[in-house]
Amino acid sequence: MSDAIHHPFPEAPAEGEAVTIAPGILWMRLPLPMALDHVNIYALQDPEGWTLVDTGFSSRRTKAIWQRLLDGPLAGKPIRRLIVTHHHPDHIGLAGWFQAMGAELVTTRTAWLLARMLVLDVQATPTPEAMQFYRRAGLGPEALAEKAAQRPFNFADIVDPMPLGFTRIDEGDVLTAAGRRWQVRLGHGHAPDHATLWSLDDNLILGGDQLLPGISANIGVYPTEPEADPLGDWLASTAAYLAKNGWTHGQPWGQEVTLPAGFNTGLAGRGKGRSDWADLGVRGVNGGLGNHGAASLLLPGGSSGPAFLLYRNFNVILRYNNAQNYALGIGYLSDRLNGAGPLRAAFGPDAQGMTLADRQLLQRKLTAAGYDTQGSDGVIGSKTIAAINAFQSARGLPVTGQPSVDLLRML
Repeated sequence: MSDAIHHPFPEAPAEGEAVTIAPGILWMRLPLPMALDHVNIYALQDPEGWTLVDTGFSSRRTKAIWQRLLDGPLAGKPIRRLIVTHHHPDHIGLAGWFQAMGAELVTTRTAWLLARMLVLDVQATPTPEAMQFYRRAGLGPEALAEKAAQRPFNFADIVDPMPLGFTRIDEGDVLTAAGRRWQVRLGHGHAPDHATLWSLDDNLILGGDQLLPGISANIGVYPTEPEADPLGDWLASTAAYLAKNGWTHGQPWGQEVTLPAGFNTGLAGRGKGRSDWADLGVRGVNGGLGNHGAASLLLPGGSSGPAFLLYRNFNVILRYNNAQNYALGIGYLSDRLNGAGPLRAAFGPDAQGMTLADRQLLQRKLTAAGYDTQGSDGVIGSKTIAAINAFQSARGLPVTGQPSVDLLRML
């Protein structure tokens, strides 16, 4: 268990190249012409060829990159099967192209029906239903007039024609690829019936766009279903993933506790029963200890920060995302939404000697100085790092992108 999301591969694969992420599994990237500028693609080695997971857009550039991949990392072996996680064009765009090469298309019924319908539905101008959708969304007269005069995005612009025929997968199905059994679990919200693949033989998940480590999934409402609740669908899917990994309804993830003076912090990480922790002087911040089975002690900030007893449900959150801070944040947020108060103990300074309040102040001061951090939540993400870089560059300082107490003093 780590205290942050751990990326074992510091560099993403270069264009036309692949990175082996596990025996028999290659990771590749294809470019996208938008702010989110790539899609991750996987190749799973089988005895007589490859199984691909997703395809990228249909474009001359993407096909040329695929040819380099086929000739290079994939060693000229045939593509026997293509698993498409969902119907969005950056994932299904070249399904028909690979089918023409003899690949079997494997996807959910919903993904195939939606993609084929959209490929065949070419519009020269926005439909009345689309214009009504934009109007209800609040677009003013000028924006509506501009929309009405534009040729709308058509699926067929970036998705190859899709022939009849596919192999259906559904919730709970098991596929074999790269010497592993993969269980299909469906999610919703980003796309209906989005297939994710969970290895039954090791700790690997191919999550498509349903499970993303660094950003939230894109959740959108479209003219095709203007009254949809995709956020509710996505949250329900996440709850279903947790339930299938053993979440016990009605049981907490953990509780904040206090430790007696002189407590042996070497006991952190060890599992003990309720009475054992009580005998050691551990107490809940509200008095007693919960009777929820064996618990382990977590000291995320060392002996000077908050202390928690963690129950089985905490490990279920880690199964969804194996990052200690993530699991703590999710657990704490759920408690606050249920009416619990804030933590009694405060986290100490980070590795740079900065507290949460320091980091928030740094973001506010950078923004006030003209280096917009896009908020002041105390999380040092890409926007804050870019702002620090710009400030350091303008001042002739070494450009590190790292927050520090000295940087805060300069502002």
